[in-house]
Amino acid sequence: IIYTNKDGLGGLEIPSLTVDDNGYLWYVSRNGYIGAKVGNRWYSSDVLAKNYYRLNKVTFFDDNLWICSSKGVIRATPTPTTFAVVQFNEFMETFGDYPPQTEVTDIAFHNDTVFVATPLGLAFASIEDNLVNPAVWETTAVWDISADSSDTSYDSRGVSRLEVHKDTLWILAIKEQSEQDIVYYFMDGSIHKLELAIPFSVWETHNIISMDDTLWLLNPGGVYYYSESNNVFSRKNSDAPLQGGFGLAMINDKKFCATGYGMGVFEMDNNIRVTLFETIFGTAISDVVFADSLTIVSTSSEAINIFDGADWYFMDYYKFLPYIEEETDDIKAAVYGVFGDLRSAIVTPDGTMWLGSYGNGILKIFPDLTFEVWDTTNSALHTSVPGLNFPIANRFRIDSYGNLWVMCYVSQDEAPIKVWTPENYDDPYGAVSFDTSCGIPDKAVRAIACGMDRVGVATANGAGIIIHKGTIPNKSDDVYISLKGLLLNDEVNAVAITPDNRVWFGTMDGLSYWDPAGYLVDVPMPDDLSATIMSLCADSSGNVWIGTLDGAALYMPQGYFATFKSFSSYDAPPEDRTPLLNDVIGTLAGSIIGGIYTDGTSGNIWFGFNEGAVVLHSPYKTDSNIEDIYIHPNPAIADRGILPQIYIGNVPADSPLIIYDAAGNLVREIEFFWKGHDGVFHWDGKNEYGEPVASGVYFIVAPSQNGIAKGKLFIAR
Repeated sequence: IIYTNKDGLGGLEIPSLTVDDNGYLWYVSRNGYIGAKVGNRWYSSDVLAKNYYRLNKVTFFDDNLWICSSKGVIRATPTPTTFAVVQFNEFMETFGDYPPQTEVTDIAFHNDTVFVATPLGLAFASIEDNLVNPAVWETTAVWDISADSSDTSYDSRGVSRLEVHKDTLWILAIKEQSEQDIVYYFMDGSIHKLELAIPFSVWETHNIISMDDTLWLLNPGGVYYYSESNNVFSRKNSDAPLQGGFGLAMINDKKFCATGYGMGVFEMDNNIRVTLFETIFGTAISDVVFADSLTIVSTSSEAINIFDGADWYFMDYYKFLPYIEEETDDIKAAVYGVFGDLRSAIVTPDGTMWLGSYGNGILKIFPDLTFEVWDTTNSALHTSVPGLNFPIANRFRIDSYGNLWVMCYVSQDEAPIKVWTPENYDDPYGAVSFDTSCGIPDKAVRAIACGMDRVGVATANGAGIIIHKGTIPNKSDDVYISLKGLLLNDEVNAVAITPDNRVWFGTMDGLSYWDPAGYLVDVPMPDDLSATIMSLCADSSGNVWIGTLDGAALYMPQGYFATFKSFSSYDAPPEDRTPLLNDVIGTLAGSIIGGIYTDGTSGNIWFGFNEGAVVLHSPYKTDSNIEDIYIHPNPAIADRGILPQIYIGNVPADSPLIIYDAAGNLVREIEFFWKGHDGVFHWDGKNEYGEPVASGVYFIVAPSQNGIAKGKLFIAR
């Protein structure tokens, strides 16, 4: 089971869990929510989130929840079955001589003393003291010099993690230099370094854990255990591509390890066997591409992920490493460079995976797992930085003819788009180039979209359309249209093509489309969204999905808008918030990465963020036979100026109710589809501002998973 905001979680980045004495499971989220699981639902408090707390850890001790935050420690009483969920009792914000509101990353209890880890060092006090009083706290630090040295020129180092092991408090120090030690212990009021037989200083160690009478250290590259007899840390073997871990637990004498590749289990030989996650590997979504029945998700600088309709598969550098073990260091570095700057990936009909990077060219992985790396020295790719071998291939798209369109941001040959036709997939020099004489106003291409016989191009200095009529190598019948200076703003971030061959452009100042009849139309954006459009996509029903700096919107063929905000959108009412991870739908990083995507047919809409992806199973389809909305009374006639209550029925249970006037202006949106209801709404005849609407015709729509239910109402005052 995977729990999300729809199940009551206030945030999706969960750094810590704990269980209270009554068996309730508690969580904190990075964005400030704390909550508990009661039955099958999570109940959350947003008090800290509204005050911009960042939460790092929660632990249950002495009948209280202790919450480590960006502003200190909070002690709270758990009340999971009440409306408040939790009662905040004490806010400990200053520890001895540390500055007010010092961040606390961990907390531990030992010998009637409470210890807190901070970026400045370790603070501790008696559990019986008034902990709100800064004077009861003592502080000590991790120093890079010995305690008896007279040299005080070094700054102290902070503490990241604490653990009690064999009646001793162990400390993981913040590592600032590659040669620094990280393991210390607390004794007699001060911190002491663990003097190992073999120095242990590895990158990015982030956890210290006591389990099975053993002290463990964990980082992405290894799971290490401490041998007291040899006084060394040794690494456990794991079958994951990277052998590191993030957490350990022992349940019923069985040991588990949380890894970056899935759940690891300690086997009889004491090695760690990992079951790979069947989900997206990586978090920052840079691109989503649909090819035949495959969904291909690229996570920035990490991996290509492929979903075949049943299972997820992924490939990152470490998983691919066994296939290049015999190659030269230069070849390994080239492969590592593509994965390290990965921006887009696709699978062509011949089964080849193409990985495009920001500055390291293209990696082609063939079905037999042989490979080629294309760059400026061996292909049609050109550098994007004069004087360097720096080819950018940061977005792939396939058209209906199987032609592979490659976006090469600021390519110095003035040809920012290159196309490999199916017969030339294997020819590194076989690309057909489209340069700035082909209707592309600028080589700083930010997005492309492929239609049946046309491609829309968005650049930092205008937009263009290439009508190629399916004959890519033969340009004699091509039509090139430059829209520079004609859109709402020449800084164009996004492009999409609807089934009617309209080419839509999202600019820094709004939305426009080019009609095949040869004219441009500007489409006003909803008032509650930013006009800065970062991403666009279109589905087979003609719906245009819009990502902005302030949420998402849907523009339907009937001219109706629907808007979407995230749970963290504090300026939106609670009923307007959705499971979007944040309100920025697309990021400008040279070209656009992340954003909004659809395969055009399934109804699935993908939202890509730096924190992960959200998939909306679109209710906005028009190709179904759904019953019309029932409206009573209709017409609704006012009696002595008072309009009767209007009942609206046959509303699909997964849909909102959206009301427009005859001019297409949004009048009222009563509820959103992700909030269930019984299919009947009451409308008081007022708009979003509580004002009575005027006499006239009103159109009512309820978009659902199975189609759009519609109705028409006449009001007479």
